[in-house]
Amino acid sequence: MTCLHRRKIKDEYIYKLKQETYISSNEDIKKKKKKKFIVTGFSPCNKKNVYEANIISTLSAIQILFLLNKTDENSISTKTLLEIYNFVIFLFDEEKGYFHFSLKSVQYKFDGDMRFMFCSLCTLYLLNKLFKERNIYVNNINNNKCIHWIINCFNIDGGFSNLPGSESHAGTTFCAIHSLKLLKNEKGKTYFSYNPIMKKKLIR
Repeated sequence: MTCLHRRKIKDEYIYKLKQETYISSNEDIKKKKKKKFIVTGFSPCNKKNVYEANIISTLSAIQILFLLNKTDENSISTKTLLEIYNFVIFLFDEEKGYFHFSLKSVQYKFDGDMRFMFCSLCTLYLLNKLFKERNIYVNNINNNKCIHWIINCFNIDGGFSNLPGSESHAGTTFCAIHSLKLLKNEKGKTYFSYNPIMKKKLIR
């Protein structure tokens, strides 16, 4: 996997945001000790000095592995899967409820993007499927924060924008609707299940 990027991160401002969101069995996290986290993501090609790992390429890579039926331990190790999970979690802005495109986007605090929200949630969904097969438990992101950010992108014309305050687009509306379907509450219900009013607005 020449497009796989592996990095060590020890950044205080990121750590403060992420210290609660890792594997529950990690004693270092429970004790709030600083440590280096290994994060792994995929880039568009193997030119690591030119292209950084990002959420779109990471989702595409995992989807390809599923299509090729290469998701067993020999094809992609549990260690690598957990590092990819770390990568996605590091992209999540817990305060605002959206995902960044890459680690540089996190560093420079760029705005969220509905496409990155959808790609991140799809990646987490596929990772969780593999984790369940391997009997691994990981903490989840704050679904309510994500839902709040997505709903803030809903416009009076019935569509969703790329970020709050922008114009609606068909592509971002697709990403928003399917993101809301991926975000389930503790009872396993989607946003549309317990909010029929929004469903009616979209149908209209």
